[in-house]
Amino acid sequence: MPSAEDLRRTLEKVWDGTESVYLNFDTDSMEACHVPGTTAPEPWGLTTREVIQALRMIGRTKIGCMDIVCFSPLFDPHGRGGITERLVIYLIHTILGTYHVNLK
Repeated sequence: MPSAEDLRRTLEKVWDGTESVYLNFDTDSMEACHVPGTTAPEPWGLTTREVIQALRMIGRTKIGCMDIVCFSPLFDPHGRGGITERLVIYLIHTILGTYHVNLK
């Protein structure tokens, strides 16, 4: 995972001269133990902490729309309302909350 500073610099380049960005978050980019209900679990993927940190940085400005893909609660051994479903809801709240707090 790139450092927070690397991510900040990259986001500044993406946002430069841009009115808004489309955020597409793929749950199978995360480590399998954090999202068992994904279509293609990845070993050594992003941790929940890394994703939340990145989403808080991204949510500060210029989100036009977003989606979360490869989310499949049926694959979660905890069933509906399991770890993956709760995490996805938390991620949505995180980005929308961060965006709302930073509206100017």
